[in-house]
Amino acid sequence: VPWETSKDFRIGDSEYFAVWENILLPVAKEFNPDIILISTGFDAAAGDPLGKCYVTSFGFSHMLKKLMELARGGSSVW
Repeated sequence: VPWETSKDFRIGDSEYFAVWENILLPVAKEFNPDIILISTGFDAAAGDPLGKCYVTSFGFSHMLKKLMELARGGSSVW
């Protein structure tokens, strides 16, 4: 999902949660994948100069929890 960021508006937890709940999770549920692979990056993390977003550690953990619910108890490989 492309974001428009500026010094006056930072994308944070609430914006990510809205996209996660209203777009990404519904599409993923409909697709019903057999496997979910995660490639993590933290450009969206608060304080990262590249991403210019403001997702907190709570935000990342909340999104991960929702993704784990989507996996419905399937195996996790870390």
